[in-house]
Amino acid sequence: MPDSNGKLIENDMLDALKPAELAIANFEPPSAPPDPGPNPKTLPPEPNREKIKEEVAQQAAEERTKALFGFLEKFIVQVASDEIDRRSIQGSLDVLRSEIADLRAILSRNNLS
Repeated sequence: MPDSNGKLIENDMLDALKPAELAIANFEPPSAPPDPGPNPKTLPPEPNREKIKEEVAQQAAEERTKALFGFLEKFIVQVASDEIDRRSIQGSLDVLRSEIADLRAILSRNNLS
């Protein structure tokens, strides 16, 4: 069972895939015959179903790959930003600890603490 952070990441990834899924659903394979419209005079030629399946699979792979790499890019940037923030805070805390230690030493030398 993923923690809340894992669930958030999963939801973000699913959100990133939504435009790809929409693009896949709207994809019209080049090999697909044109819509004959109502009352066609002649039937269109039999489509090459294997070629159409191949084109849809290729388009789906491209769309999903593009969406996932976009998600990964945003995720990596966010993680790096969080790490930079964490390190910055840690650095500030280290400086404050050092300054507090210096103040305690001064107070101690002057018999004020």
